[in-house]
This record gives sequence, C-alpha cells and structure tokens, in this order.
Amino acid sequence: MKRSVNIAMAMSLAVFAASGACNRSPEPPPTEKVAERIAARTKPDRPDTQHEELPNRVSLSPQVRAAVHMEVQPVETASLPSTVELTGEIAADPDRSARVVARAQGRIVQVSFKEGDWVKAGALLAVLNSPELAHARAALTSASARADAARQNAERGLNLAKKGLASGQELAVATAEARALEADETAARQSLAAFGPGAGDYTSDAARLELRTPIDGYVLKRDAVVGQVVSPERILAVIANLNRAYFLGRLFEKDLSRVTEGAQADIRLNAYPKRVF
Repeated sequence: MKRSVNIAMAMSLAVFAASGACNRSPEPPPTEKVAERIAARTKPDRPDTQHEELPNRVSLSPQVRAAVHMEVQPVETASLPSTVELTGEIAADPDRSARVVARAQGRIVQVSFKEGDWVKAGALLAVLNSPELAHARAALTSASARADAARQNAERGLNLAKKGLASGQELAVATAEARALEADETAARQSLAAFGPGAGDYTSDAARLELRTPIDGYVLKRDAVVGQVVSPERILAVIANLNRAYFLGRLFEKDLSRVTEGAQADIRLNAYPKRVF
C-alpha cells in the first residue's frame, strides 16, 4: 500500500514538471540578449522633454508698425506677366563704329594711339612704310606725265590742222592717243585712291602711308606694334562712339512667340548689378 502511494506522487510530480515546461516561453538566442543589454545601457534616464509649439501668428503694436513704416493692404488676385530671360552683351552702334585697316602691304613704323583713347575724326593713328603704295604713286605720276604730253600733242595737231599744215588722219591719231593715256591716268588715280584719303598727298617719301580715324570715338581695340608687317586687310584699330549702345540678346526659337514689338525690357548688367536699365 505504501509503495503504490509513492508511485502516484512521483507520477503527479512528473506531470506538473512537464506542464510547467510547456507553458514557459523559449529562451532568446545570445545575440538578442546582447542587443537588449546595449539598449538598456543607452536608454536615457529621464523621458524626452517636449518643446512648446511655435507660434504661427505675430502681432505688432501700432508703435512698432509706425517705426518701421509698415503698411497693410488687402490681398488681391492678379495674373503675373509672362517674362522671358535672355543673356546677351552690350554692343556699339554699328553706324557709329569703324574698323581701321592697313589698306596696303607694309611695315608699321609709328603708332600714335592705345586702347581706351578718345580720338577725333582725322587723327593720325599709325604710319606704314609700304612699297606697294610707292609703286602706285609712281604709276600715277607716270600716267599723268604721258597723258599731259598726249593732250599737248593733240592740241598742237588741232592747231596745225586749222592752218592746213596737218592732215585729218594725224589729228585723229593724236586725239585717240591722248584719250587712251587719259584713261590710264584715271585708272592709276583710282588705284591710288583705294589706299585711303590722303594717299595721293605726299612730298618726298612715296612709301609713307598715314592711317587716320574716320570718326570720333573710343579706341576699343588695338592690333598694331612698331615693326610689325601687316597685310592690306589687317584690322589695326576698332573705333566706336559709345554715346549710344545696344543690348544684343540671344533669343531661342521656342520663345519667339512670347516677344512682341514694343514690349518692355529690363536690362541688368554685371558691371551694375543694382541698376535696372
């Protein structure tokens, strides 16, 4: 009888242990325990303090509004104008600018200007030594001399023909020769005029070519150095009168329909960022 009681108690204990093992939750893995310890160490000792909500309305006293000259106006609905922003540059008036070219092959022997100078129309800018100009002047001198001789010969033949001392054929030949030589003289004079005003005016130095400015204005560019050999098309100076200038804006094709004649334009320059033209 005593043995059967012990067996029943042992069986009840085993059943109780098994039920306790089933109800207990599984133990977390080691990595989760480490994370829990780190979180416990970094947890703040006191809860976060909440900031007060910032105000979204500001009220000013009449004294403050008067001090800052504040004016209050009711809000109105309006449509904003359509604008187009362009980039560009300032350019001189093309009718008030000039490019001074060498006009002849030669060597620069004198320069009398520099960038930024204000020059008057007719002022001497540079002097070239040009053998080409010397040949043109010599050709004109020779053509003029032959034409003068032919004209005198034609006049002499006319006088002799009136007196019956020369035939009509001799007079016709003298007249034709005079006209031909006069044409050569005109061509030589025009060739010399291509070198610019004053090319036909010279004294002893037939190769001297003086370059002068045709307009009043500022020297925007200089490309001339003493001793430099230049070609006839070489630009030695750019002169412009800046009393009136233009702003040249670059307009893309997609914006053509947004620009009309007479529309207002505001220009802001890098040199004057606070001014609006």
